[in-house]
Amino acid sequence: MFVYILKSLPYSWHYVGLTYSVNRRLKEHNKGWVRKTRFYRPFVLVHVEIVNRLGDARKMEKFFKSGY
Repeated sequence: MFVYILKSLPYSWHYVGLTYSVNRRLKEHNKGWVRKTRFYRPFVLVHVEIVNRLGDARKMEKFFKSGY
C-alpha cells in the first residue's frame, strides 16, 4: 500500500491519495479519469510513502491532508 502526493504543474495544488500501484494511479490522474483532479492536470509525483496496513495508510493520508 502506498500513500502518494501529486503536484499539479499549472496550478499551486496538491492531491494526496492511497493506492496499491503508484504508476497506474498517476496515469489515471493524468488521463483525466479521476473526477476530483481532472481540471488540474498534468501532475507530477512529489512524494511516496510505503505503508504495511490500510489503517496506517489512512492515518498517514489524513495527516498529509491536514497540512500539519
